[in-house]
Amino acid sequence: MADIYVDGELATGTNDGSTWANARQGEAGLQAGFDVAVAGDVLHLTRTFILTSIIDIDQTSGTSALPVRVIGYNYNSGSPVVDGTFAVIDGNVAVNNCILGDNIDFWTMENIEFKNALEDNISAQNNPMNNWSFINCHSHHAGLGLVSGSGWGHDGADQWQDTAFVLCKAYLNLDNGIYSYSCSLFGCTSYSNGADGFVGGYGQYNNCLSYSNTDAGFAVAETANMIINCVADGNGAGVHIGSGEGPIMLMGSRITNNTIGIEGGVVAPLFLDCYNFYNNNGTNFDNVIPLNQIRGQSTRTTIGIEGYIDRVAGNFGLLDTAAARRMEVQL
Repeated sequence: MADIYVDGELATGTNDGSTWANARQGEAGLQAGFDVAVAGDVLHLTRTFILTSIIDIDQTSGTSALPVRVIGYNYNSGSPVVDGTFAVIDGNVAVNNCILGDNIDFWTMENIEFKNALEDNISAQNNPMNNWSFINCHSHHAGLGLVSGSGWGHDGADQWQDTAFVLCKAYLNLDNGIYSYSCSLFGCTSYSNGADGFVGGYGQYNNCLSYSNTDAGFAVAETANMIINCVADGNGAGVHIGSGEGPIMLMGSRITNNTIGIEGGVVAPLFLDCYNFYNNNGTNFDNVIPLNQIRGQSTRTTIGIEGYIDRVAGNFGLLDTAAARRMEVQL
């Protein structure tokens, strides 16, 4: 296990990565650092890397016990510090992807900002990237080639799998914010993207915020998706469920100010609708069947609380009597 130091702007020292003073330098140093890292190594990045070619991560995988860690630092008064800002990897409107990975597993990235790629800022190539973690990372302004571009994207059918996104942001990308599959996301924000805020299948979204995206705040397919304690506001659809997919669990979330609150594909899917609040959507539900409606609870869109949702106006209110409330919670 080794510490490898990389500085995007350093022009002195031995360029061997042994210390900050002798850090690997610039774009070439960044690629070299990724190439030599092995399981258990920590790459320390600081300042801004202006790219002229894609950075490939294709040499080695970490392990569950010993991931390869990449940690970003701000550079302040000559000393790299972690202070809530980031090391920056800038596609410079010159490369298709800032980072392109191919079948490499168990890497962790913290405090990194990715931006300005022609296509995806961070992309999986020919094979899925499994068991990564992104912590406090930002990805924005992908797709400057005006063809495609997601903050976290994929090439073809492959994408991030079994990956954790924690306190990450994706914004102002041409296509999607975060494209993932079988992943867990906690405390993430995705906004003002040209397609969906979050898109994927078999995922779990906890305490995430998705707003002002052209298409859906959350676009999910397959089964077993869980959207819990999230907010979808001001999107084309709050949640879009793919054709024939489901059941999907939506719980404790706020679906407001969207053109469509919950939107289904061509074949109406099922979704379990618990403890959610709908307000000021153009249409609350379009081509979806909440599971709790199957036994005739036509005005009920929440389960287990002393209230109801008006499907037409999207208003929340309390029932008048304890007896009525008991009837309301029955499925």
